[in-house]
Amino acid sequence: MRVSPRRHVLVSLREAIGISQKEFAGAVQIGESTLQKIELGTYPLRPRIAERIATYTGVDINYLTRNDFSEPLLNWRGEPYDKGDFEAAQGGQKSQTILKRNYRIWDYKAARFSVTATLLEIYHRARCAFLDQPDAWGQFHQFVFRLYRLMDEIIQAAEPEKTKASLWKRVREEHEQTAQKQQLLTTKGDIDELLDLLASLEKQNQSKAKGH
Repeated sequence: MRVSPRRHVLVSLREAIGISQKEFAGAVQIGESTLQKIELGTYPLRPRIAERIATYTGVDINYLTRNDFSEPLLNWRGEPYDKGDFEAAQGGQKSQTILKRNYRIWDYKAARFSVTATLLEIYHRARCAFLDQPDAWGQFHQFVFRLYRLMDEIIQAAEPEKTKASLWKRVREEHEQTAQKQQLLTTKGDIDELLDLLASLEKQNQSKAKGH
């Protein structure tokens, strides 16, 4: 570990934690040279940087800004600081990271549910408006055309280009899968209809045979 002249209490803080200037600077998102200047007293400790240091280490922010070597290291509760306070601060940061990750998962699930529910609502309304309504056939085609056009415009406006390409790919793949499913359903429907017809003809032949 590099030894710095004691011009700022940050030196004492780093020594208590047992962390190098390089690692400390990276953790609080400042340049290593900036940290060196702060510790040498040639660069002021900005409030924004002090807040990040306090969050990262669990040290008292007022202790940092006072920069009084006559005071012992103090934690955020104003009590003597030790490495346990640093470990507790790290644990708190990990907990926040987990909470954020869980929130993103929950938010993703909520978004999926919202999209699905909205599309089902549109589907329900479309069925009510167009199904068994021969006079509304033209309006139905206009409705579908506008939906496809709007979707194309939304994808075309997507940024960056890789996102746009990914969306087009997903839409094409979904369209192909849907077409395949429709083909299977149509084929199954044709087969069922043919089987029904054959069964009907068989019954008719049996009836004729009995009549003779």
